[in-house]
Amino acid sequence: MAPRTTRVWTLAHAPQDTLPDDAFLLGQNDLPEVQKGEVLLRMIYLSNDPAQRAWIQKDGDELRSYMKPIREGDVMHAYGVAEVVESKSSTF
Repeated sequence: MAPRTTRVWTLAHAPQDTLPDDAFLLGQNDLPEVQKGEVLLRMIYLSNDPAQRAWIQKDGDELRSYMKPIREGDVMHAYGVAEVVESKSSTF
């Protein structure tokens, strides 16, 4: 049976200079049912890239990054490797 919840790191306090100890909060979100054409993934490896620091910078300039800035309250995103847990897609 596929999981119905997921753990997420949320940006609590965007850094301006140094990264505060309470910059992130670990929380749990409910997962919606997998719909036609969708897949549910289980992350095996997550990247930790230097660019992520720029993504969370307080008042980060969207024009200077290839990714949209992460604002306080947003879930942190990263690249990674995952396995398909549930699929309703003919591609995966």
